[in-house]
Amino acid sequence: MLPRLVKWPGGKERLLPQYEPFLPEGAIAEYYEPCVGGGAMFFFLRQQGRLTGYVRLSDSNPYLINLYQVCRDDPDGLCAAVQGFQDRYVEPAVYYRVRDEFNAELNQVRWGDVYQAARFLFLTRASINGLVRFRKLPPYTFNPPVGYQRKGDEKVLNKVFFPDDIRQCSILLQGVDLRCESIEWLQGFERQRQGGICLMFVDPPYSPVKKGAFNAYHQPFGEDKQMNLVPMLEHCAQQGAIVLTANSTSPTIDLVYGSHRKHIVQAARSINRDGSKRGPVDEYLIEVTKTHD
Repeated sequence: MLPRLVKWPGGKERLLPQYEPFLPEGAIAEYYEPCVGGGAMFFFLRQQGRLTGYVRLSDSNPYLINLYQVCRDDPDGLCAAVQGFQDRYVEPAVYYRVRDEFNAELNQVRWGDVYQAARFLFLTRASINGLVRFRKLPPYTFNPPVGYQRKGDEKVLNKVFFPDDIRQCSILLQGVDLRCESIEWLQGFERQRQGGICLMFVDPPYSPVKKGAFNAYHQPFGEDKQMNLVPMLEHCAQQGAIVLTANSTSPTIDLVYGSHRKHIVQAARSINRDGSKRGPVDEYLIEVTKTHD
């Protein structure tokens, strides 16, 4: 079973069987995953032993990258801290107090801070549907309401402590280069070594199919960024990377990716507050080559 540190909106765990036919066969000497989010693709490949060399995971969300770093370097400390949150999580008011505390310290990440990492993990687990969502406008505060789950006929607060996932993820993260950085670093992408398979999987916030749809998990990712991403990915392909990117089937994506090969996969929409509106939706997995018409 695939371990999961955070439940991330748009996470790719359920899509992995549909993605696998498009992954390169054999050992992968270099692996890059910008916009790592929940990291399902990384954990899948790492668990299979297919990532044999350099691995770089990055995201612009500093709270997420700090969590990954602490999980990698101090899983025992992280487990103890999250257990502390679980022990005192006896009413919804606890969630809202922790959320207010988190928002009061926006942009004050202390790298390697176990408490901050545990607090962010708690919020992602305790929020409705495990939703990681920030306001669209400054100061980009974390704003999901508290979440519940069904236990028989009873509605109970979400469980937040999963020690086995923390420890398994820590093992898989050993030796991984973790960086907090914007997607623009791809403009200067160069391979770390010569020879061997180099794979890059990019899962940015999706282009909205409907106007006003949610697509900002930390900071807005608008149409201009969707357009600017394409030449950066083409540059990475020019440098020898196999580049796969996921996105919606919006007209914007059809336009900006031109003749790059697009494969339709079916994803289960699971974060709509109206349960009747959750269900399968078409998405793209796009193979980006050096240039397109």
